[in-house]
Amino acid sequence: MNKAAKIILAFGAVCALTFFVIVPWIETWIENQPIWVYFIVFYFLIFTLISSILYFVVSKKKKDIKAAFRIASSSTLIVMAIDLYLPSWAVDSQGNILTSETIGYFGSIDYVFATFWNSLGITGPLLMFFTYVFTGMILLSIALLIMGTKNFVSEVKRVMNV
Repeated sequence: MNKAAKIILAFGAVCALTFFVIVPWIETWIENQPIWVYFIVFYFLIFTLISSILYFVVSKKKKDIKAAFRIASSSTLIVMAIDLYLPSWAVDSQGNILTSETIGYFGSIDYVFATFWNSLGITGPLLMFFTYVFTGMILLSIALLIMGTKNFVSEVKRVMNV
């Protein structure tokens, strides 16, 4: 079986497992949870799980699941940091959290972090700074810490044996 078929099968299996087993199992529990719980469970954990499995499937070194998880979790954090800066933004320059349905705010990373910082008492223009600048720096720093001292690209190449 070629690499593309393995990726498609692995992705399909993880998606089926996620939507037919994991989501129904946690659905009743998660209904009354704050938005950051949705964010952590659905965006970070499930995305990291899917990415880890895909990295593991395409990796030449089949026993290196730890490296696959490191790459997946740091990739997720990097994508989250980049996603902060993509329109449409959930916080305006005055520090107002926008709740328009057109921006899909419940699923947006900036909305989740803006709500978090706002719950800590940060308001006004400082909320925009914390949401976009400070959070982006934190996410990128954590991603680099997870990857360790090695270069991200060289670590991906090592696992993928490219």
